[in-house]
Amino acid sequence: MDGLSKSYTDSIYSNDPREDTNALGLTHSINSNYSGSPHDSSAVEPRPRKMSKASLTSVFEDTEYNGLSVEPTPTPLPRLQMFIISIILFSEPLTSTILFPFIYFMIKDFHLSDDEKEIGAYAGWITSVFFLAQFSTAIQWGKISDNHGRRPVLLTGLIGNSISACMFGLSKNLWWAIGARAFCGIVNGNSGVARSMVSEITDSTNRAKAFSIFGFCWGIGMIAGPALGGYLSRPVEGFPEYFGDNEFLKEYPYFLPCFVSSIGSFIGFLIGYFYLNETNPLTIAKNIENEKAKQDEIRESNDTSSIRTNSNTDNDTERLLSADHQTSSAQTYKTFSNANDLDATGSQSTKAEEEPKKGYLNALSSVSRDSALLILAYSLFGFHSMVFDEILPLYFLAPTYAGGLGSTSPEFAKALSILGIQQLIIQFFVYPRLSRSFSTLVMTRFALVAFVFVYFLFPELSTVKEWVNMAIEDENTKDWVFRGVYMSLLFVRYLGNCLAFTSLMILVSNSAPAEALGTVNGVCQSCLSLVRAFAPTIGGTLWSISLRTGSGYPFDHHMVYYIIGTLAFFGLLQTYSIPADIASRGRR
Repeated sequence: MDGLSKSYTDSIYSNDPREDTNALGLTHSINSNYSGSPHDSSAVEPRPRKMSKASLTSVFEDTEYNGLSVEPTPTPLPRLQMFIISIILFSEPLTSTILFPFIYFMIKDFHLSDDEKEIGAYAGWITSVFFLAQFSTAIQWGKISDNHGRRPVLLTGLIGNSISACMFGLSKNLWWAIGARAFCGIVNGNSGVARSMVSEITDSTNRAKAFSIFGFCWGIGMIAGPALGGYLSRPVEGFPEYFGDNEFLKEYPYFLPCFVSSIGSFIGFLIGYFYLNETNPLTIAKNIENEKAKQDEIRESNDTSSIRTNSNTDNDTERLLSADHQTSSAQTYKTFSNANDLDATGSQSTKAEEEPKKGYLNALSSVSRDSALLILAYSLFGFHSMVFDEILPLYFLAPTYAGGLGSTSPEFAKALSILGIQQLIIQFFVYPRLSRSFSTLVMTRFALVAFVFVYFLFPELSTVKEWVNMAIEDENTKDWVFRGVYMSLLFVRYLGNCLAFTSLMILVSNSAPAEALGTVNGVCQSCLSLVRAFAPTIGGTLWSISLRTGSGYPFDHHMVYYIIGTLAFFGLLQTYSIPADIASRGRR
């Protein structure tokens, strides 16, 4: 197909768990190819018969030929739709991370305080307010996407990103900066809704690859954001030959990187406006019903007009009787036509539209037990992962007498660059191949085991460094041996990060019924935003407590790593309460 993959039409027909009741009313209504206007959700490719996605998956996965299992052929991804979603996924982390390199200097320019600790606190407010605002609205955006479609929510997020980025670049005081970041978080529900859209245009044969692209684009945005922010801030000083006479950039030295990131979001908005198709089955069903109603009205109007034109009798009574008879016929025709349409599309269509509205009175009522367990697992993972990321530079760069490794900033930056490239390779190339042999639930458990292993061993790097310094005399050899040890641990950790991040996204989407997919992903995004708002502060506080004078083992630098290692272990145990049938593909 041109616009969408076969898996997308599968989702429209069979994403509803109430398959036998034909809740979406799509058995006979959806009969045309989805290749019309990008704004028109009234056309979907015909299918010879209806079969649920679960049934199709089990047929393929359980098929044997002469005693050998037959590997299902992966469904091609809808390239245009995935390209547009990729732009959306790239632009959000780009906008949210571009301020990191210059936020310290921006706050200093506000002249709030000369105390470095206070500047750090103000920077924390600006960083956290985005996630707090997103936490307060993510569920609502998920509900809106279930009621009115994914497309309008994603487009709103993109244009909101663009506007808020420009607003932040124009900040001249703390409250304007906080307001701009809060606005960005309020209008930005894209991450959860994008997950819902990816789930709806994929099936079990290509979902792992699609979510790998999701993680890949997100990772590229996380890398590109800080790079652009550091390179383009203060352009009058950095590029005097180009911007030396620009009075506007002298007045607003941080506008240029924000403007560049806003262009990315705006381009995504323009492409999405013209080419992004709706994927919400309920919204598509509503559009089909509305289109049929319009066609019936036009047909009825034409029939009535034809009857009046051809009625030439001179007998007023006969004309009136004839008109009355024709009108009655038209009404009868319409009644039977609507009855047939209702029968063909399923009498449950209206019911399907009303049930989500009822559930939306309380968003949490849309979250099943399985979804709640997975959201808890995802939140736990997000928490200990962010705490690790927060204390990693503190541990590396702190002097050895303070419990750190005494590394240098260039050395640490070099390590992060290598790990960033490694993460992209794992996300895009390794994960899809692993998913052919292992289910998403198995890969999640493997990742959590890796986290426990790394977290409990990581504080022992201090001991390893002492041993290397005593046992090896050559300085270059010392550096390479120690570098090999910590890079090995970080490699395992980043491998686990990729596996857990992608697998948990898939599992959360798999656990949600079609009519509540957006709400479930919204709840998940809301929980993750809350974690992102507080995890860095908690991690930094725990690290400060662990370095207090006189704190002995295990309350020294080991403490924070042991805490997150214990959380990862509890997360591992919790995965055994998750039903295996939610997992996608692989050997369960």
